[in-house]
Amino acid sequence: MPFMFDLAVSHAIQQASADWLNQFMHLVSLVFEPTFLAGMCLLVTVVLYHRKRRDLAAKLIVISAGNILTPFLKGVFARPRPDAALVHVLVHESGYSFPSGHALGIVLFTASLIILFRKPKRWWPGLVGTVLIILVGYSRLVLGVHWLSDVLFGYVVASLWIWAMVRFIWSHIHQWLTVPHSQHKSRL
Repeated sequence: MPFMFDLAVSHAIQQASADWLNQFMHLVSLVFEPTFLAGMCLLVTVVLYHRKRRDLAAKLIVISAGNILTPFLKGVFARPRPDAALVHVLVHESGYSFPSGHALGIVLFTASLIILFRKPKRWWPGLVGTVLIILVGYSRLVLGVHWLSDVLFGYVVASLWIWAMVRFIWSHIHQWLTVPHSQHKSRL
């Protein structure tokens, strides 16, 4: 069952929507599908690994691994998707609703963009990422496949994943990649 604000927000967004916007949001939803984004990150990771940028490749893998949280959390919460009796369901998707895998995935993808293109005074990866995050979240509401709380929780979970990885794993990646393999066993 949706929260009251979920229903109000979905109704407001869908009432303000036009056919061209619905089609555009459907395209946004298809292009930024979480499995595709994770696959793109994996491909970039392979390229980085072969170019001897193993630390960067490892960081992308660690960030992208957050996508495993979506099926786990959907199974835990088992929240049904929005019902056609409550909102206009423009795209029919199977599975549970909470959290939005698209929302979680686009935040992780944005973090990957920022990691890849991060340089002093380079602002555009953050701006592009922010626009993508808003577009993808909005698309899920326009299409009637998620509630606002699903999208927001996806954003929060992805952000917590990124924070935890940076806080607890990041500093060890370079060390793990530079210490000879034989020394790893002696530390265990």
